Amino acid sequence: MKASIRYIQKRLTPSGEKRIYWKHAEVVRHAARWCVKHGMRYMGFTLAPLVEAYLRVYPKARSRAGARASMSRLMRRRDVRAAAEWFLAIEEGAIPRGTTMPETPSGIRAELEKAGCWRAKYVPVPPKITVRIENVSG
Repeated sequence: MKASIRYIQKRLTPSGEKRIYWKHAEVVRHAARWCVKHGMRYMGFTLAPLVEAYLRVYPKARSRAGARASMSRLMRRRDVRAAAEWFLAIEEGAIPRGTTMPETPSGIRAELEKAGCWRAKYVPVPPKITVRIENVSG
């Protein structure tokens, strides 16, 4: 039980936001390089470069169809889409190459806004949830 709690604490930042898993970031980094190499820089990602990158990072994938399904599920995640915008911004030169990637989607958005990159508005951030408790006596 303690190991699972430690694992959860390791995956969360002090603000409670989930860190980006390194293999997911690697998949997106490979896909961003592929997009730039083949002239698809401003369109964003199509599934072809994502599947190629997935197969490179996860070499034990059994089939291309399975890799395609896994990649389409991965791209629905907020943190993976934020990492995609980060690496595309690096490839287009809006951010210097030596800059380290922030650990969370909101950190990525803040860095992109600070750099003045137009991709910052496409980085999804977690919704702000406010809870209001009313005292109802009756």
